[in-house]
Amino acid sequence: MHKASDIKIGNYIRFRNELLHIIEFIHNTPCKTRASYSAKMRNVLNDKIVNYRFRPNEEVIIEYITCKSMQYIYKNNKTYVLMDNETFEQYEIEEKLFNDYKDLLIYFMVIKVLFDSNKNPFLIQIPNKNKYIVKHVEKAVKGNTATNIFTYAELETGLKIKVPAFIKSSDVILIDTKNKIYLEKI
Repeated sequence: MHKASDIKIGNYIRFRNELLHIIEFIHNTPCKTRASYSAKMRNVLNDKIVNYRFRPNEEVIIEYITCKSMQYIYKNNKTYVLMDNETFEQYEIEEKLFNDYKDLLIYFMVIKVLFDSNKNPFLIQIPNKNKYIVKHVEKAVKGNTATNIFTYAELETGLKIKVPAFIKSSDVILIDTKNKIYLEKI
């Protein structure tokens, strides 16, 4: 256990059973009251911002997080197999960590995996933008030129997204992986 005065910007702390990343940390010393620390923290699992005022002697758990760059190799039953880019070790990571990204994973994609102090993976981060090959495109309605014409395309991963009508099968496009939207043709 650490005291609140030991917290620094960039630390990860376990507070109220949540893993939080410190974004801002300010020492306040008002005139007639005790000193305190104001913290702005981001919840690692759901990205919500939390503001909290710590007393100087309040106890927190500082987590020591490691981030590894890994390559997605294949899916095995209910786990995904990733290879560490530095040591070439293979890790089997539970399927539940990939729920939001199942339809965006392509073989050999580089993924960041965050491990807690017990060396357990708790969060994955895929690149914000990635290239995908268009597998199939639905036909666009011709003559609808009052607005931009969009149609649905199926990517190599099976994900269906809206794309402009000029996109054809086997084109390579750039996708915003956070919002799952088309960005540009490559």
